[in-house]
Amino acid sequence: VLKSLSDFAVSTPFQLTQVEDNAQMLVAMGVEVDDLIPTLEMLGNVARGNAEVFQGLALNYGQVLTQGKLTGRELRDFAVRGIPMLDVLAKSLGNTKEEVAGMVSDGLISAEDVKNAFKSMSGEGGKFEDMMKKQALTFSGVTSNIQDNLERLTREMGGALLPIVKPIAEAFQGLLNKFVDASPFIKTFVAGIVGLTAVLGTAGGAILLFSVALAPIKSASAAITTLTSDH
Repeated sequence: VLKSLSDFAVSTPFQLTQVEDNAQMLVAMGVEVDDLIPTLEMLGNVARGNAEVFQGLALNYGQVLTQGKLTGRELRDFAVRGIPMLDVLAKSLGNTKEEVAGMVSDGLISAEDVKNAFKSMSGEGGKFEDMMKKQALTFSGVTSNIQDNLERLTREMGGALLPIVKPIAEAFQGLLNKFVDASPFIKTFVAGIVGLTAVLGTAGGAILLFSVALAPIKSASAAITTLTSDH
């Protein structure tokens, strides 16, 4: 699934993290994993390749699925995002827009009706057909795809390096545990360093903690060197 999401992101103007976040939300709100990519494609086209609209549509669409019906709140949100949901439903159901609005108020527009409306808008001959592909050809779309490829390369490199880095990290953690267990003062001090990590960032805090941990060793080494030179 993650590979499919990565491939989808590379071929669209959306960032990989945006695609993954929306996918996670949709699955949590009832979209089957097998339907995930088609749903993202459908929503992405209707969003016209706009990341902000894409996220909003994913949320509203998921809410409709969770409720099992379209409510006035989602209908208004769709309209604000430029989605003519009322017009599309009226055409597909053979009713006037006023009648459809009344059906929404009565809870008679099902989630399946909304799903079919999105399919008609994003599918062949629809108002938003292939909008993601068109947006992906723009400058912003091309730069987004470059970033997606770099992100994917970084993840693949991280996966390849993990077997090497993990034992080093575990050994470093074991060393820190020994220092922490050695003294109540060190425990208190490390707690303070952990607090500083929030300011310095994880890497900065880890470097600072490692430097502090090595200080006693350096002092002991200097003392031994002095005694040796004196005798």
